[in-house]
Amino acid sequence: MKKIVLLPLDERPCNYRYPQMLFQENAAFSLTVPDVSIMPDKKQAADFEKIRDFLFAACADADCLVVSLEMLLYGGLLPSRLHRLSTETLGMRLKVLQELKARRPSLTIYAIGLIMRCPQYSSADEEPDYWEICGKEMFAFGVCKDKGETGAQYDALARQVAPYLDDFTTRRAVNLRMLERALDCVGDTIDFMVIPQDDSAPYGWTAIDQRKIRAAVSDKGKMLDCLIYPGADEAGLTLLARYVNSVVGTPRVAVDYSSCAAPKAIPAFEDRPLGESVKLQLAAAGCLRAGDEFSSDFTLMVNAPASGMVSAADASDSRSYQTERSLAEYALKIRDLTRCGVRVAVADVAYANGADTQLVRMLDSANVAMQVSAYAGWNTSSNTLGTAIAQACLFRACGDSAAHKRFLALRYFEDAGYCAYTRKTVCERDLPGLGLNYFDAGERRGKVAHIVAQTIAAHMREIMPHVAADYRITQCEMPWKRMFEVGLTVGETL
Repeated sequence: MKKIVLLPLDERPCNYRYPQMLFQENAAFSLTVPDVSIMPDKKQAADFEKIRDFLFAACADADCLVVSLEMLLYGGLLPSRLHRLSTETLGMRLKVLQELKARRPSLTIYAIGLIMRCPQYSSADEEPDYWEICGKEMFAFGVCKDKGETGAQYDALARQVAPYLDDFTTRRAVNLRMLERALDCVGDTIDFMVIPQDDSAPYGWTAIDQRKIRAAVSDKGKMLDCLIYPGADEAGLTLLARYVNSVVGTPRVAVDYSSCAAPKAIPAFEDRPLGESVKLQLAAAGCLRAGDEFSSDFTLMVNAPASGMVSAADASDSRSYQTERSLAEYALKIRDLTRCGVRVAVADVAYANGADTQLVRMLDSANVAMQVSAYAGWNTSSNTLGTAIAQACLFRACGDSAAHKRFLALRYFEDAGYCAYTRKTVCERDLPGLGLNYFDAGERRGKVAHIVAQTIAAHMREIMPHVAADYRITQCEMPWKRMFEVGLTVGETL
């Protein structure tokens, strides 16, 4: 059995629990993660000493380490946006990877390092406190600088962000410098690295940093060993799949879309055409785009509009979703490929932040929802792509299992039941009467979590009755005590 150690991006289920779920009941690969007691708590950073001790102990007999540099260096994702650590301190922390490699030269190390995001809205929920005051303006100011625009708008924005600009840009510079130092380790200490972009945009602070780091990758000759693309929370799964594929062999993957124009559409929160992200997500996971559906190891079926992606909570009747996309034919192809014994992974990126309810209804009515190799439809396009690809790779390498089915059912309950319906419904229907709101959902396992579980279950019985008959929610929590994410456990119906 191969032992893999994962140091995740943070403690949310997508980064901490999804990988554990996918590796349950696996006879070929074991997965070790830090105990939850040493993980961060939202903005409260993890203790570096405890993280270091975990790595030394866990990697002593490991075959692979998948490491988030945000966790190793800053103590988690949100702390990476809040810290005031020096490059000297961070450099010492980075050397832990060299020590691990020196102690165990056979250890394969895959690293994830993010380009720090710059949200387009004003909320301090995940950012420094001043983001509540000028977050939207800070983003707009970055766009102006990136485009070289000047004038009255530029001057007005400059005045609004002036009190906070030094803090913001200094931290960005430090984080960018640490990415460059990590690049120096690629090919020696680090065997492969990905640099995803969380909530990226074509212009602005993130785009500026992306060009700098892309130039550094090129100058250092690391283009084949370090990939840059949109994403974040799926990256741990992507690199876990990469290691599995390195052991069992490279999978050949066919790709098809629900719309002929979909590969050229730019998804929400991203900076490039969908087809380019698909290629990079597959490459990062160690897959090869090759062959047709019947000569490949699995087929990635991508559900996307022709253009203009909107949120799942605002399902669209526009031409790009209707006449310029053939959803029924797409669902029929999934059904027929599955009947022919072809492994199918469904990447449902038609909407941001949730599943396409029309699609999951079709899959359930055709009784193939639980027959596919993978399904995902959550958060950003790249989050979904990476999750579906990783699950399909694990299915291909290790076969079907009860754990695989539970994770597949979880995706429907969470992506279709919660993200596409329950989140908005509970926010509008229940929270005002409880004196709560989107960013304050009370206790992790309080009244809101109970309402959420009941609402998801009722909605799933309506839109996916076959899945809802066989699986049920056994636990529900609000991990960061807000409504954006949910923590679900799904089990077989007794």
